[in-house]
Amino acid sequence: MLHLILCFIHICSVSNLYGGFLQVTVASPNEDELIAMANALSGANVFPPIERGNDYLTESLFQKLKPAIWLLLEKGIRIVVVTLGSDGVFLCSKGGSSFMRTCLDRVKPYGSCGQFYKIVTSSCPPHWYGATDLERNPHLFAVHFPALPASVVRLTGAGDCLVGGMLASICAGLNVMQSVGVGIAAAKAAVEAETNVPTTFSLDTIADDARSEYSAAKVVFNQSMLSPWKMIWKSRAPPRVAFFVWTATLGRILTIDNLRRRNVMVLDWCCMCKKGAESVEHLLLHCPFAGELWSMVFGLFGVSWVMPRSILELLECWQGCFGKHRNFLIWRVIPHCLMWCIWRERNGCSFENCERSHVKIKYFFLCSLFDWVAGWGIHPCLSFLEFLELCSLWSP
Repeated sequence: MLHLILCFIHICSVSNLYGGFLQVTVASPNEDELIAMANALSGANVFPPIERGNDYLTESLFQKLKPAIWLLLEKGIRIVVVTLGSDGVFLCSKGGSSFMRTCLDRVKPYGSCGQFYKIVTSSCPPHWYGATDLERNPHLFAVHFPALPASVVRLTGAGDCLVGGMLASICAGLNVMQSVGVGIAAAKAAVEAETNVPTTFSLDTIADDARSEYSAAKVVFNQSMLSPWKMIWKSRAPPRVAFFVWTATLGRILTIDNLRRRNVMVLDWCCMCKKGAESVEHLLLHCPFAGELWSMVFGLFGVSWVMPRSILELLECWQGCFGKHRNFLIWRVIPHCLMWCIWRERNGCSFENCERSHVKIKYFFLCSLFDWVAGWGIHPCLSFLEFLELCSLWSP
């Protein structure tokens, strides 16, 4: 007996789904449902609704949806298929090229399924994307399938046929890429039919439309997921600090630019440098005040550094050649400690009218980092001066 452990979600109410997500393989939400699912998993309304016009670029739309998609993938969902209406579909996974192979590898097509498998496979060869580079490391991998042009008769039933077409294709032994193409072809047939769900489908027409989708699919994102997320959650930083860094990486901490997007009228200026407008990247990376702290760290460890544009890019390249260094654990938590100290100082200036000198803030950062390292118990009887010397020793 064939046991299917594949589950598609196409729902609006997700408030009580957290426990069920552990058993979900594939989710198929639209944009609003994706945001609702991400907020339910995060336990707060961290992700605001997506607002976009008709002229929104595909890449820009994906960048807006990526944090919510990433959260679902981090929670264990293997594949997320985001339906975009007339803009097509995003197919996302963090499994590299292996994401195209479902848990149904041992399915043996037979009968009508075998005929369907042969027709679609001849139109859509299974090796759509070169697997060599993607097999090396887990990736966040996103493919955009454009919508097929259709003579719309009625709009109901397209979502059901999309999901039904994908499920039928996977059960017939097709991979996920092929199955999404078939699902979109089935959705086109649905909107062109008089009934919600067509009573019959032409296999040749479905295969031709699936081939059009298959050839038009385009990679919109392909990025290694090893460095940034392991840097955040696998470091020895306190959990609340790791959560803060994760939220900052998503661009969701309540800096002034984010408050203004929520219609909170407040003066847009950085209370640390008292010059530029406050954003997540400015406050934690590019503010002159933050630059002093980062420069102190780089000088302490004896490295030359060019600050990346975003926190995500910083975390991706942070490990560098320190991967095998004996003090790598200290180096690994520095972004957490430094950004946490900047955030605390910013909140003190904003809400408590308490502003310290740059020297005191630097000392507070070093003391905080020392307390974290001493708490690990790896370096017994470590004094503060020994700790500073330990950081400055570059030789492995």
